[in-house]
Amino acid sequence: MVHLEWLLALGYIDSLFAERTAVTSRPLGTLPETLAQLYLQAMRHHAREAVLLWRDGDQWAPVPDWRFDRQVIRIALYLKERAGVKPEDRVAIVSELRQEWLAAEWAAIGLGAVSVAVDPDLAPARLTGALVEAGPRVVFASETALSKLDNGTMSLPGLTEMIAFTTQRPTDSVRTIAEIVELGGTLDTAERAQAFRAYARSIPADQPALSQHDASIEGRVAWQEVSHGQGVERVGQWWKLRPAQEGDRTYVLAGSPSLALRLALHACVADGYTMTVLGGTGRAQAELREIGPQRIVAPPAMLEDAVHDAEQQPPPMKPEGWRERANRALGRGGDTSSKHPISTALGGRVRAIDPLGPLDPLLAERLRRVASVGREII
Repeated sequence: MVHLEWLLALGYIDSLFAERTAVTSRPLGTLPETLAQLYLQAMRHHAREAVLLWRDGDQWAPVPDWRFDRQVIRIALYLKERAGVKPEDRVAIVSELRQEWLAAEWAAIGLGAVSVAVDPDLAPARLTGALVEAGPRVVFASETALSKLDNGTMSLPGLTEMIAFTTQRPTDSVRTIAEIVELGGTLDTAERAQAFRAYARSIPADQPALSQHDASIEGRVAWQEVSHGQGVERVGQWWKLRPAQEGDRTYVLAGSPSLALRLALHACVADGYTMTVLGGTGRAQAELREIGPQRIVAPPAMLEDAVHDAEQQPPPMKPEGWRERANRALGRGGDTSSKHPISTALGGRVRAIDPLGPLDPLLAERLRRVASVGREII
């Protein structure tokens, strides 16, 4: 019996081959005109074992590019042909960061729809108000958000479907993301996949792509929006600041994604080299040591905890050779003892850190001993 994974992979290769006959691949690191083109470029040409790594129980689960691309295409086909999503419609994602979050966002972007992010931790009234203002045709919602939206049965103007990021249906009328991917598979042919890519390439640069509800502004609904062209420009800035290398791992720890974090995530997915590791709250210390990332995107509190724990550890005992004795006698020992534990606490290989909020100056100085520390991502 032919394994299902092989069938899926063969279907992906078939559709990709058909698309390649009409499109010449750009080299990695080349900026196209739109976010949709950026995604297609990464899926055509990449040099990594997996695009994502996420925690599934006690194990790390890699998501190779072909499987991620298949999920994106199947979600997009379902949204277009079953949920009636059209270009410039709004697709809301009300969820904490997770692998399905990224697949749903790229599917919306590829359809020419606007992907709208709303914080699932908002109070029920503010959450409902943000969704009414956004006017989405489809809402993807995590368990946290569903509990505030009548388990997905809440009526919203213009809404055709609510999709749950859960393993079980919260109600009979709400499908899960796994069901959407499966139903999208019934629509998934080489011709449809090629048509999806062809349309994605044609989206104009000035068309809106991303929208972010700004929960920091009380009393009214406020939005940040980015077009396809603006998004590519921001990704280019990220690439210039953080050039990727083959084999890079970027550890990302966040709750509800901000607009800047979303663009940083897309930059990592689209560079073709980076494996993006989605960290889990409460497990960051152990995961950093286990993964050994080259880059870290995380809240200041997590970075502070890592540095504090490292500085509480006794310095490692190492035999002192002639070089160490000479350096000590000449006063050239530096602060290598303080570098070692901080570097170890952050995985041992980190070269760049981007905080998700303002850093205390003393914390920033400690982190600079082992890595390049960027400004707050805004």
